[in-house]
Amino acid sequence: MIVIEGPVRVPPKNLEAARPATEQMIGASRAGAGCIDYAYSVDVLCPCLMRITHRALRLYEADPEPI
Repeated sequence: MIVIEGPVRVPPKNLEAARPATEQMIGASRAGAGCIDYAYSVDVLCPCLMRITHRALRLYEADPEPI
């Protein structure tokens, strides 16, 4: 299994505006062959910090179609 994690900083006032883009990324990533999970989470102690976690069975090529 491959696990990729990374931070994204978003001002708390912009979290709701970022929601459609994050939902689109989650849907596209979860549809990928080999994807186990793809998620965003907001840090409760630092609301400007979103964490991205991607778990996959193997490396796979993303859909070349732009989102």
